[in-house]
Amino acid sequence: MRTVSSCSVCRSRKKRCIPSPTGLACRLCTSKGLQCNAPTATRESPDIPRPLTRIAPSSQSSVSASEREDIIQIVDRDEALRDELIEIYFRVIHYKQHLLFHHSSFVQDQKQARVARYLLFAVFALASRFSSNPALEHVPPWSRGKLFLREAIKSFNERTKLISIESLQGCIILAFAAFVEGDVDQDALLNCQAVRMTQALQLPIVLSSNRLTREIETNLYWQVWMMDCWTSVRSQLPQQLRNDPTYPRPIREEVFDGLPDYGLTEDQLSTDSRATSLWTLILPLTQWHAQAVKLNYDIVHEPALEFRIRNLVRDLARKLDHWVQSLPRTLRNTSENWSSYSDRGYGRPFAVMHIIYHHTGQLLFYQFLNKCIVSDDNVAVDEEALGYAELCKAHATALSKLFWELNAAPDLDCLWSPVNSHLLVIASTIHLHTMLLGTGRPEAADAKKLLEQNFVVLQELQKYWPSTELAFSRLQSFHNACQMSSISKTFNMDQWMVNFLNSTFSHHFA
Repeated sequence: MRTVSSCSVCRSRKKRCIPSPTGLACRLCTSKGLQCNAPTATRESPDIPRPLTRIAPSSQSSVSASEREDIIQIVDRDEALRDELIEIYFRVIHYKQHLLFHHSSFVQDQKQARVARYLLFAVFALASRFSSNPALEHVPPWSRGKLFLREAIKSFNERTKLISIESLQGCIILAFAAFVEGDVDQDALLNCQAVRMTQALQLPIVLSSNRLTREIETNLYWQVWMMDCWTSVRSQLPQQLRNDPTYPRPIREEVFDGLPDYGLTEDQLSTDSRATSLWTLILPLTQWHAQAVKLNYDIVHEPALEFRIRNLVRDLARKLDHWVQSLPRTLRNTSENWSSYSDRGYGRPFAVMHIIYHHTGQLLFYQFLNKCIVSDDNVAVDEEALGYAELCKAHATALSKLFWELNAAPDLDCLWSPVNSHLLVIASTIHLHTMLLGTGRPEAADAKKLLEQNFVVLQELQKYWPSTELAFSRLQSFHNACQMSSISKTFNMDQWMVNFLNSTFSHHFA
Protein backbone atom coordinates (compact mmCIF):
# COMPACT_ATOMS: atom_id res chain seq x y z
CA MET A 1 0.00 0.00 0.00
CA ARG A 2 1.36 3.39 -0.99
CA THR A 3 2.28 5.67 1.88
CA VAL A 4 0.23 8.88 1.96
CA SER A 5 2.54 11.88 1.66
CA SER A 6 0.06 14.71 1.10
CA CYS A 7 -2.94 16.12 2.91
CA SER A 8 -6.55 15.62 1.80
CA VAL A 9 -6.90 19.27 0.73
CA CYS A 10 -3.96 19.07 -1.68
CA ARG A 11 -5.10 15.69 -2.98
CA SER A 12 -8.62 16.97 -3.68
CA ARG A 13 -7.21 20.01 -5.53
CA LYS A 14 -4.49 17.95 -7.23
CA LYS A 15 -1.81 20.22 -5.83
CA ARG A 16 1.66 19.33 -4.68
CA CYS A 17 1.68 19.17 -0.86
CA ILE A 18 4.64 21.34 0.16
CA PRO A 19 5.59 21.41 3.84
CA SER A 20 5.38 24.82 5.49
CA PRO A 21 8.11 26.12 7.79
CA THR A 22 6.15 24.94 10.82
CA GLY A 23 6.59 21.35 9.72
CA LEU A 24 3.01 20.54 10.79
CA ALA A 25 0.87 21.99 8.00
CA CYS A 26 1.48 22.33 4.28
CA ARG A 27 1.86 25.70 2.60
CA LEU A 28 -1.57 25.60 0.94
CA CYS A 29 -3.40 24.87 4.20
CA THR A 30 -1.28 27.44 6.02
CA SER A 31 -2.06 30.15 3.46
CA LYS A 32 -5.78 29.31 3.48
CA GLY A 33 -5.99 28.94 7.24
CA LEU A 34 -7.25 25.36 6.88
CA GLN A 35 -6.78 22.36 9.12
CA CYS A 36 -4.07 20.19 7.61
CA ASN A 37 -3.87 16.41 7.99
CA ALA A 38 -0.52 16.00 6.26
CA PRO A 39 1.84 13.45 7.82
CA THR A 40 3.50 15.08 10.81
CA ALA A 41 7.00 13.76 10.41
CA THR A 42 9.53 16.30 11.51
CA ARG A 43 10.54 18.58 8.68
CA GLU A 44 13.53 20.84 8.86
CA SER A 45 13.39 24.22 7.19
CA PRO A 46 16.12 26.80 6.98
CA ASP A 47 13.51 29.57 7.02
CA ILE A 48 12.50 29.26 10.66
CA PRO A 49 14.65 28.82 13.74
CA ARG A 50 14.69 25.55 15.60
CA PRO A 51 12.46 25.45 18.68
CA LEU A 52 13.57 28.21 20.97
CA THR A 53 16.18 27.35 23.53
CA ARG A 54 18.01 29.75 25.75
CA ILE A 55 21.11 30.00 27.81
CA ALA A 56 20.29 29.37 31.44
CA PRO A 57 21.13 32.29 33.72
CA SER A 58 23.95 31.95 36.17
CA SER A 59 23.02 30.26 39.39
CA GLN A 60 20.56 32.45 41.27
CA SER A 61 20.58 30.62 44.55
CA SER A 62 18.56 31.66 47.56
CA VAL A 63 20.20 33.90 50.11
CA SER A 64 20.43 33.07 53.79
CA ALA A 65 19.36 35.42 56.58
CA SER A 66 22.98 36.05 57.52
CA GLU A 67 23.85 37.01 53.95
CA ARG A 68 20.83 39.31 53.87
CA GLU A 69 21.99 41.12 57.00
CA ASP A 70 25.52 41.16 55.65
CA ILE A 71 24.64 42.94 52.39
CA ILE A 72 22.65 45.60 54.26
CA GLN A 73 25.53 46.18 56.66
CA ILE A 74 28.02 46.35 53.80
CA VAL A 75 26.09 49.13 52.08
CA ASP A 76 25.46 50.98 55.34
CA ARG A 77 29.17 51.28 56.07
CA ASP A 78 30.58 51.57 52.53
CA GLU A 79 30.09 55.12 51.27
CA ALA A 80 31.88 54.45 47.99
CA LEU A 81 29.54 51.54 47.24
CA ARG A 82 26.50 53.69 47.97
CA ASP A 83 27.79 56.36 45.60
CA GLU A 84 28.43 53.72 42.93
CA LEU A 85 24.90 52.28 43.17
CA ILE A 86 23.35 55.75 43.00
CA GLU A 87 25.32 56.54 39.85
CA ILE A 88 24.27 53.22 38.29
CA TYR A 89 20.63 54.02 39.03
CA PHE A 90 20.80 57.44 37.37
CA ARG A 91 22.76 56.11 34.39
CA VAL A 92 20.69 53.00 33.67
CA ILE A 93 17.16 53.52 35.03
CA HIS A 94 16.26 57.13 35.83
CA TYR A 95 14.72 59.12 32.94
CA LYS A 96 14.16 55.84 31.11
CA GLN A 97 11.77 54.06 33.47
CA HIS A 98 10.60 57.03 35.51
CA LEU A 99 11.44 60.63 36.39
CA LEU A 100 11.42 61.06 40.16
CA PHE A 101 14.54 62.89 41.27
CA HIS A 102 16.92 65.67 40.35
CA HIS A 103 20.29 63.98 39.91
CA SER A 104 22.75 66.49 41.35
CA SER A 105 20.53 67.54 44.26
CA PHE A 106 19.79 63.90 45.11
CA VAL A 107 23.52 63.15 45.27
CA GLN A 108 24.15 66.25 47.35
CA ASP A 109 21.30 65.44 49.75
CA GLN A 110 22.55 61.88 50.12
CA LYS A 111 26.01 63.14 51.06
CA GLN A 112 24.39 65.17 53.82
CA ALA A 113 22.16 62.27 54.97
CA ARG A 114 18.98 64.07 53.89
CA VAL A 115 17.56 61.29 51.66
CA ALA A 116 15.03 58.94 53.26
CA ARG A 117 16.34 55.45 53.86
CA TYR A 118 13.45 53.92 51.90
CA LEU A 119 14.41 55.94 48.82
CA LEU A 120 18.07 55.00 49.08
CA PHE A 121 17.37 51.31 49.48
CA ALA A 122 14.80 51.33 46.68
CA VAL A 123 17.53 52.79 44.47
CA PHE A 124 19.90 50.06 45.67
CA ALA A 125 17.25 47.39 45.00
CA LEU A 126 17.12 48.41 41.34
CA ALA A 127 20.77 49.30 40.74
CA SER A 128 22.63 46.59 42.66
CA ARG A 129 21.91 43.91 40.02
CA PHE A 130 24.17 45.84 37.61
CA SER A 131 27.08 46.27 40.00
CA SER A 132 30.33 44.34 39.63
CA ASN A 133 31.61 45.57 42.99
CA PRO A 134 33.45 42.76 44.84
CA ALA A 135 31.53 43.63 48.00
CA LEU A 136 28.34 42.26 46.38
CA GLU A 137 29.74 39.34 44.40
CA HIS A 138 28.72 36.76 47.03
CA VAL A 139 25.04 37.52 46.26
CA PRO A 140 23.71 36.61 42.76
CA PRO A 141 22.41 39.62 40.76
CA TRP A 142 18.84 38.26 40.71
CA SER A 143 18.79 38.02 44.52
CA ARG A 144 20.15 41.44 45.44
CA GLY A 145 17.01 43.41 44.70
CA LYS A 146 14.80 41.51 47.14
CA LEU A 147 17.25 42.07 49.99
CA PHE A 148 17.33 45.82 49.54
CA LEU A 149 13.60 46.01 48.77
CA ARG A 150 12.71 44.33 52.05
CA GLU A 151 14.71 46.93 53.96
CA ALA A 152 13.20 49.77 51.89
CA ILE A 153 9.61 48.62 52.51
CA LYS A 154 10.31 48.30 56.23
CA SER A 155 11.64 51.86 56.36
CA PHE A 156 8.77 53.18 54.23
CA ASN A 157 6.16 51.68 56.54
CA GLU A 158 7.91 53.21 59.56
CA ARG A 159 8.09 56.76 58.17
CA THR A 160 6.68 59.50 60.39
CA LYS A 161 5.36 61.81 57.64
CA LEU A 162 2.79 59.76 55.77
CA ILE A 163 1.96 62.18 52.94
CA SER A 164 4.76 64.18 51.36
CA ILE A 165 6.67 64.58 48.10
CA GLU A 166 9.31 62.22 49.46
CA SER A 167 6.65 59.64 50.36
CA LEU A 168 5.18 59.95 46.86
CA GLN A 169 8.59 59.31 45.34
CA GLY A 170 8.81 56.29 47.62
CA CYS A 171 5.46 54.93 46.41
CA ILE A 172 6.52 55.14 42.78
CA ILE A 173 10.01 53.68 43.01
CA LEU A 174 8.99 50.98 45.50
CA ALA A 175 6.05 49.97 43.28
CA PHE A 176 8.43 49.41 40.39
CA ALA A 177 10.92 47.56 42.60
CA ALA A 178 8.11 45.31 43.90
CA PHE A 179 6.88 44.70 40.35
CA VAL A 180 10.39 43.69 39.30
CA GLU A 181 10.52 41.12 42.09
CA GLY A 182 7.07 39.72 41.25
CA ASP A 183 5.34 41.08 44.38
CA VAL A 184 2.01 41.81 42.68
CA ASP A 185 0.11 42.77 45.85
CA GLN A 186 2.74 45.21 47.08
CA ASP A 187 2.95 46.73 43.62
CA ALA A 188 -0.82 47.24 43.39
CA LEU A 189 -1.04 48.70 46.89
CA LEU A 190 1.77 51.18 46.27
CA ASN A 191 0.27 52.23 42.92
CA CYS A 192 -3.02 53.01 44.64
CA GLN A 193 -1.23 54.93 47.38
CA ALA A 194 0.63 56.98 44.78
CA VAL A 195 -2.62 58.05 43.10
CA ARG A 196 -4.31 58.99 46.37
CA MET A 197 -1.23 60.77 47.67
CA THR A 198 -1.03 62.81 44.45
CA GLN A 199 -4.64 63.85 44.97
CA ALA A 200 -4.05 64.66 48.64
CA LEU A 201 -1.06 66.85 47.71
CA GLN A 202 -3.25 68.57 45.06
CA LEU A 203 -0.63 68.16 42.37
CA PRO A 204 -0.09 69.84 39.96
CA ILE A 205 -2.47 72.63 40.99
CA VAL A 206 -0.64 73.40 44.24
CA LEU A 207 3.08 73.60 43.53
CA SER A 208 6.09 74.81 45.48
CA SER A 209 7.40 78.35 45.06
CA ASN A 210 10.90 76.89 44.76
CA ARG A 211 11.84 76.56 41.10
CA LEU A 212 13.49 73.14 41.32
CA THR A 213 10.95 71.63 43.72
CA ARG A 214 8.13 72.84 41.49
CA GLU A 215 9.55 71.00 38.49
CA ILE A 216 10.09 67.83 40.55
CA GLU A 217 6.44 68.01 41.64
CA THR A 218 5.32 68.48 38.03
CA ASN A 219 7.33 65.46 36.93
CA LEU A 220 5.87 63.39 39.77
CA TYR A 221 2.30 64.25 38.77
CA TRP A 222 2.83 63.04 35.22
CA GLN A 223 4.67 59.95 36.39
CA VAL A 224 1.71 58.96 38.56
CA TRP A 225 -0.72 59.92 35.79
CA MET A 226 1.06 57.47 33.45
CA MET A 227 0.98 54.75 36.13
CA ASP A 228 -2.75 55.41 36.61
CA CYS A 229 -3.29 55.27 32.85
CA TRP A 230 -1.57 51.88 32.46
CA THR A 231 -2.97 50.18 35.56
CA SER A 232 -6.56 51.37 35.17
CA VAL A 233 -6.97 50.14 31.60
CA ARG A 234 -5.56 46.71 32.42
CA SER A 235 -7.65 46.33 35.56
CA GLN A 236 -10.75 47.72 33.79
CA LEU A 237 -11.15 50.41 36.46
CA PRO A 238 -11.80 54.15 35.96
CA GLN A 239 -8.75 56.36 35.73
CA GLN A 240 -8.46 58.78 38.64
CA LEU A 241 -6.05 61.47 37.44
CA ARG A 242 -6.67 63.95 34.64
CA ASN A 243 -4.69 64.89 31.56
CA ASP A 244 -5.67 68.54 31.73
CA PRO A 245 -4.14 70.63 28.91
CA THR A 246 -3.73 73.55 31.33
CA TYR A 247 -1.42 71.55 33.61
CA PRO A 248 2.29 72.32 33.21
CA ARG A 249 4.24 69.66 31.31
CA PRO A 250 7.74 68.37 32.13
CA ILE A 251 10.57 70.61 31.02
CA ARG A 252 13.32 69.51 28.66
CA GLU A 253 15.69 67.06 30.30
CA GLU A 254 18.84 69.16 29.96
CA VAL A 255 17.08 72.19 31.41
CA PHE A 256 15.79 70.18 34.37
CA ASP A 257 19.20 68.67 35.08
CA GLY A 258 20.73 72.17 34.97
CA LEU A 259 18.37 73.63 37.55
CA PRO A 260 18.44 75.74 39.58
CA ASP A 261 21.23 77.47 37.65
CA TYR A 262 20.00 76.94 34.07
CA GLY A 263 19.71 80.36 32.46
CA LEU A 264 16.06 80.44 31.39
CA THR A 265 13.37 82.90 32.40
CA GLU A 266 10.06 81.71 33.85
CA ASP A 267 8.37 82.40 30.50
CA GLN A 268 10.92 80.27 28.67
CA LEU A 269 10.43 77.48 31.20
CA SER A 270 6.72 77.58 30.42
CA THR A 271 7.00 77.36 26.63
CA ASP A 272 10.12 76.37 24.72
CA SER A 273 11.59 73.89 27.17
CA ARG A 274 8.28 72.09 27.78
CA ALA A 275 7.27 71.64 24.14
CA THR A 276 10.53 69.85 23.30
CA SER A 277 10.71 67.64 26.40
CA LEU A 278 10.90 63.94 25.57
CA TRP A 279 8.51 63.12 28.40
CA THR A 280 6.02 65.78 27.27
CA LEU A 281 5.95 64.04 23.90
CA ILE A 282 5.56 60.63 25.58
CA LEU A 283 2.36 61.71 27.40
CA PRO A 284 -0.01 61.44 24.38
CA LEU A 285 1.63 58.14 23.42
CA THR A 286 0.78 56.83 26.88
CA GLN A 287 -2.88 57.71 26.38
CA TRP A 288 -3.03 56.13 22.92
CA HIS A 289 -1.26 53.04 24.19
CA ALA A 290 -3.99 52.64 26.83
CA GLN A 291 -6.65 53.09 24.16
CA ALA A 292 -5.01 50.40 22.02
CA VAL A 293 -5.02 48.04 25.00
CA LYS A 294 -8.73 48.68 25.59
CA LEU A 295 -9.46 48.27 21.90
CA ASN A 296 -7.92 44.79 21.93
CA TYR A 297 -10.11 43.88 24.89
CA ASP A 298 -13.18 45.17 23.07
CA ILE A 299 -12.44 43.08 19.97
CA VAL A 300 -12.90 39.95 22.09
CA HIS A 301 -15.55 41.09 24.55
CA GLU A 302 -17.62 43.41 22.30
CA PRO A 303 -17.60 41.73 18.86
CA ALA A 304 -20.84 43.52 17.91
CA LEU A 305 -18.86 46.78 17.91
CA GLU A 306 -16.66 45.70 15.00
CA PHE A 307 -17.54 48.75 12.87
CA ARG A 308 -16.81 51.13 15.76
CA ILE A 309 -13.55 49.34 16.48
CA ARG A 310 -12.35 49.86 12.90
CA ASN A 311 -13.16 53.57 13.23
CA LEU A 312 -11.18 53.71 16.47
CA VAL A 313 -8.23 52.09 14.72
CA ARG A 314 -8.41 54.71 11.97
CA ASP A 315 -8.55 57.51 14.55
CA LEU A 316 -5.59 56.19 16.55
CA ALA A 317 -3.63 55.52 13.35
CA ARG A 318 -4.15 59.14 12.29
CA LYS A 319 -3.03 60.41 15.71
CA LEU A 320 0.11 58.29 15.68
CA ASP A 321 0.95 59.40 12.15
CA HIS A 322 0.37 63.06 13.02
CA TRP A 323 2.51 62.70 16.15
CA VAL A 324 5.53 61.32 14.31
CA GLN A 325 5.14 63.71 11.36
CA SER A 326 4.92 66.69 13.75
CA LEU A 327 8.09 65.86 15.66
CA PRO A 328 10.68 68.64 15.51
CA ARG A 329 13.50 67.83 13.13
CA THR A 330 15.89 67.35 16.06
CA LEU A 331 13.64 64.71 17.66
CA ARG A 332 13.16 62.39 14.70
CA ASN A 333 14.67 58.92 14.66
CA THR A 334 17.80 59.62 12.64
CA SER A 335 21.42 58.63 13.16
CA GLU A 336 22.36 62.30 13.55
CA ASN A 337 19.84 62.82 16.34
CA TRP A 338 20.89 59.56 17.99
CA SER A 339 24.49 60.77 18.06
CA SER A 340 23.49 64.20 19.30
CA TYR A 341 21.40 62.89 22.20
CA SER A 342 23.94 60.21 23.07
CA ASP A 343 26.79 62.71 23.16
CA ARG A 344 24.79 64.81 25.63
CA GLY A 345 23.95 61.79 27.78
CA TYR A 346 20.31 61.41 26.72
CA GLY A 347 20.55 58.63 24.13
CA ARG A 348 18.45 56.18 26.14
CA PRO A 349 15.58 58.62 26.92
CA PHE A 350 15.53 59.56 23.23
CA ALA A 351 15.20 55.87 22.37
CA VAL A 352 12.45 55.36 24.98
CA MET A 353 10.19 57.86 23.23
CA HIS A 354 10.54 56.10 19.87
CA ILE A 355 10.22 52.64 21.43
CA ILE A 356 6.88 53.60 23.02
CA TYR A 357 5.70 54.98 19.68
CA HIS A 358 6.55 51.79 17.80
CA HIS A 359 5.17 49.50 20.50
CA THR A 360 1.87 51.39 20.47
CA GLY A 361 1.79 50.90 16.70
CA GLN A 362 2.51 47.17 16.78
CA LEU A 363 -0.10 46.74 19.53
CA LEU A 364 -2.76 48.71 17.63
CA PHE A 365 -2.30 46.91 14.30
CA TYR A 366 -1.56 43.40 15.60
CA GLN A 367 -5.20 42.33 15.13
CA PHE A 368 -4.78 42.60 11.35
CA LEU A 369 -1.99 40.04 11.00
CA ASN A 370 -4.42 37.18 10.50
CA LYS A 371 -5.96 39.15 7.61
CA CYS A 372 -2.76 38.42 5.65
CA ILE A 373 -3.90 34.82 5.19
CA VAL A 374 -4.86 34.31 1.54
CA SER A 375 -8.61 33.96 1.40
CA ASP A 376 -10.78 32.08 -1.07
CA ASP A 377 -11.03 33.68 -4.49
CA ASN A 378 -14.69 34.61 -4.01
CA VAL A 379 -14.01 36.63 -0.83
CA ALA A 380 -13.19 40.32 -1.21
CA VAL A 381 -9.73 41.35 -0.02
CA ASP A 382 -9.74 43.84 2.85
CA GLU A 383 -7.09 46.19 1.50
CA GLU A 384 -7.26 48.47 4.53
CA ALA A 385 -6.62 45.53 6.87
CA LEU A 386 -3.69 44.38 4.74
CA GLY A 387 -2.25 47.89 4.93
CA TYR A 388 -2.56 47.90 8.71
CA ALA A 389 -0.86 44.50 8.87
CA GLU A 390 2.08 45.94 6.94
CA LEU A 391 2.19 48.86 9.39
CA CYS A 392 2.30 46.36 12.25
CA LYS A 393 5.30 44.66 10.69
CA ALA A 394 6.99 48.00 10.04
CA HIS A 395 6.59 49.04 13.69
CA ALA A 396 7.93 45.69 14.91
CA THR A 397 10.92 46.00 12.60
CA ALA A 398 11.68 49.55 13.75
CA LEU A 399 11.30 48.60 17.41
CA SER A 400 13.61 45.60 17.05
CA LYS A 401 16.22 47.70 15.28
CA LEU A 402 16.06 50.31 18.05
CA PHE A 403 16.71 47.71 20.71
CA TRP A 404 19.53 46.18 18.69
CA GLU A 405 21.20 49.57 18.19
CA LEU A 406 20.93 50.26 21.92
CA ASN A 407 22.36 46.87 22.76
CA ALA A 408 25.20 47.12 20.25
CA ALA A 409 26.32 50.68 21.04
CA PRO A 410 29.29 50.75 23.44
CA ASP A 411 27.89 53.65 25.48
CA LEU A 412 24.21 52.59 25.51
CA ASP A 413 22.01 49.67 26.55
CA CYS A 414 18.34 48.74 26.93
CA LEU A 415 18.52 47.34 30.45
CA TRP A 416 16.41 49.91 32.30
CA SER A 417 13.34 47.70 32.63
CA PRO A 418 12.30 44.04 32.32
CA VAL A 419 9.24 45.31 30.45
CA ASN A 420 11.52 45.68 27.43
CA SER A 421 11.51 41.90 27.16
CA HIS A 422 7.71 41.94 26.78
CA LEU A 423 7.93 44.47 23.94
CA LEU A 424 10.60 42.38 22.23
CA VAL A 425 8.55 39.20 22.52
CA ILE A 426 5.55 40.83 20.82
CA ALA A 427 7.80 42.11 18.03
CA SER A 428 9.34 38.64 17.72
CA THR A 429 5.95 37.01 17.16
CA ILE A 430 5.35 39.49 14.34
CA HIS A 431 8.66 38.47 12.80
CA LEU A 432 7.58 34.82 13.11
CA HIS A 433 4.42 35.72 11.18
CA THR A 434 6.52 37.26 8.40
CA MET A 435 8.73 34.18 8.23
CA LEU A 436 5.81 31.77 8.09
CA LEU A 437 4.03 33.59 5.27
CA GLY A 438 7.09 34.74 3.36
CA THR A 439 9.10 31.54 2.99
CA GLY A 440 11.86 32.02 0.45
CA ARG A 441 11.31 35.78 0.18
CA PRO A 442 13.81 38.48 1.22
CA GLU A 443 11.49 39.75 3.97
CA ALA A 444 11.55 36.31 5.60
CA ALA A 445 15.34 36.40 5.81
CA ASP A 446 15.19 39.91 7.27
CA ALA A 447 12.61 38.79 9.83
CA LYS A 448 14.76 35.84 10.82
CA LYS A 449 17.73 38.13 11.40
CA LEU A 450 15.60 40.46 13.56
CA LEU A 451 14.29 37.49 15.52
CA GLU A 452 17.82 36.29 16.21
CA GLN A 453 18.89 39.77 17.29
CA ASN A 454 15.89 40.06 19.61
CA PHE A 455 16.91 36.77 21.16
CA VAL A 456 20.39 38.14 21.89
CA VAL A 457 18.90 41.23 23.56
CA LEU A 458 16.51 39.07 25.59
CA GLN A 459 19.44 37.04 26.85
CA GLU A 460 21.17 40.25 27.93
CA LEU A 461 18.05 41.38 29.83
CA GLN A 462 17.80 37.94 31.40
CA LYS A 463 21.11 38.41 33.18
CA TYR A 464 19.62 41.11 35.39
CA TRP A 465 15.82 40.81 35.50
CA PRO A 466 14.26 37.55 36.76
CA SER A 467 10.88 38.32 35.18
CA THR A 468 12.50 38.02 31.74
CA GLU A 469 11.95 34.29 32.29
CA LEU A 470 8.22 34.95 31.90
CA ALA A 471 8.79 36.70 28.58
CA PHE A 472 10.87 33.76 27.38
CA SER A 473 8.15 31.29 28.35
CA ARG A 474 5.55 33.32 26.47
CA LEU A 475 7.68 33.41 23.36
CA GLN A 476 8.22 29.66 23.67
CA SER A 477 4.45 29.11 24.02
CA PHE A 478 3.80 31.21 20.94
CA HIS A 479 6.47 29.39 18.96
CA ASN A 480 4.91 26.06 19.96
CA ALA A 481 1.46 27.29 18.90
CA CYS A 482 2.85 28.19 15.47
CA GLN A 483 4.07 24.62 15.10
CA MET A 484 0.84 22.98 16.25
CA SER A 485 -1.89 24.95 14.47
CA SER A 486 -2.55 27.09 11.42
CA ILE A 487 -1.40 30.71 11.25
CA SER A 488 -4.97 32.00 11.16
CA LYS A 489 -5.68 30.29 14.47
CA THR A 490 -2.41 31.28 16.09
CA PHE A 491 -2.81 34.97 15.23
CA ASN A 492 -6.55 35.16 15.81
CA MET A 493 -7.47 37.94 18.26
CA ASP A 494 -9.06 35.77 20.94
CA GLN A 495 -8.87 35.82 24.74
CA TRP A 496 -5.48 34.09 24.78
CA MET A 497 -4.04 36.62 22.35
CA VAL A 498 -5.45 39.58 24.27
CA ASN A 499 -3.90 38.27 27.47
CA PHE A 500 -0.64 37.78 25.62
CA LEU A 501 -0.58 41.32 24.20
CA ASN A 502 -2.11 43.21 27.11
CA SER A 503 -0.29 41.35 29.84
CA THR A 504 -0.14 43.11 33.20
CA PHE A 505 3.56 42.34 32.93
CA SER A 506 3.82 45.58 30.96
CA HIS A 507 1.91 47.90 33.26
CA HIS A 508 5.11 49.70 34.24
CA PHE A 509 5.49 50.58 30.62
CA ALA A 510 7.86 53.41 29.94
